[in-house]
Amino acid sequence: MDKYYLRLLSSISNSRGIDSSMFLSQKTVTARQFSQLLGLLNSLADVVPLGRLHIRPLQFYLQQHWLPASQNWEFPVPIIHQELFPHLVWWTSQANVLRGQLLSSPVPNQTLFTDASNLGWGAYLEGLSVSGVKTPDLLKEHINILEMKAIVVRHVPGKLNVLADALSRTLTPVNTKWELLQSVFQAITLQWGSPHVDLFATSLNYKVQVFMSPVPDPKAYAVDCMSVPWDGMFAYAFPPFRFLSQVLRKISAEQGLIILIAPAWPKQAWFPDLLHLSCARPLVLPVRHNLLSQFKGKILHPNPEKLHLFAWLLSGIASRREVFLNAQPDISPEQSEIPLTSSMMPSGLSSVVGVVRRKLILSKFLYNN
Repeated sequence: MDKYYLRLLSSISNSRGIDSSMFLSQKTVTARQFSQLLGLLNSLADVVPLGRLHIRPLQFYLQQHWLPASQNWEFPVPIIHQELFPHLVWWTSQANVLRGQLLSSPVPNQTLFTDASNLGWGAYLEGLSVSGVKTPDLLKEHINILEMKAIVVRHVPGKLNVLADALSRTLTPVNTKWELLQSVFQAITLQWGSPHVDLFATSLNYKVQVFMSPVPDPKAYAVDCMSVPWDGMFAYAFPPFRFLSQVLRKISAEQGLIILIAPAWPKQAWFPDLLHLSCARPLVLPVRHNLLSQFKGKILHPNPEKLHLFAWLLSGIASRREVFLNAQPDISPEQSEIPLTSSMMPSGLSSVVGVVRRKLILSKFLYNN
């Protein structure tokens, strides 16, 4: 590093056609000389802490005074000391240039997610969350200023920063992952067993200790379950409804067993696939005002009754589906309108409802074709 420092000093001083008087006392230097200096500084930027911070102003300055497309390397670039001098002098300091820097960044042991909106601010760390409302004097500030006030060290797109983004919008419900009422989830597991992993969850709403998150989450087993094989898994999934087509395709292509929370919407294009993959009678979810919530019950879904939610046991294993279908009674067209309904669960927390006979006929038809 010492030789680079000496070369840097000589470049800013008086060798290789770059004289200190040109940058620190003369009125102009050529575009070629300016570019030579920038090339040397860029070669050091990755190993000099804060180096790029003192290169950018020099680059912007050259762009303002010279057009690279002109290829006129002898073009005189005016030297304005008050703009260039602080950054040039910074590079001549041995304490700055020879500080050294790790070639590989240390792995952080904690990640703090923060965000801000025009309403408030929010932060999330290791399962803990906090949020607040903006004071009147801050409401007039630009959104970038508001985010800096919330300590945003590194920008993360909103779609990947769901936890903090939602916390910053505390005055209205947010369209993020809804959480199923715990007692209803337990009733489902009493019927079908306890899954090993929650595929669509965060630290704020997971139902199983091992979970995969759609956003960076320090407690998650993995990020983006759609990129992880589901073979051999017994998993729980409550994905956003817009992803149901992709989720069903993945279930069909892999050898897993999935408890899926999804609505019974026969007119949707993905509904036949849902029936085709079923290996048990679906469980209708009870209509309760607190059936779906966010942030541990702080925000309730306004109309859960309109969703017609069921729990579905699905599998990409054909033999498992065949066992289920073969166990169903033969059905005549005249009987196809009669639903099959079994008794309440012992817990009394949810009803177990079979597929209507028309659905069974459709499932068998899809399976045989």
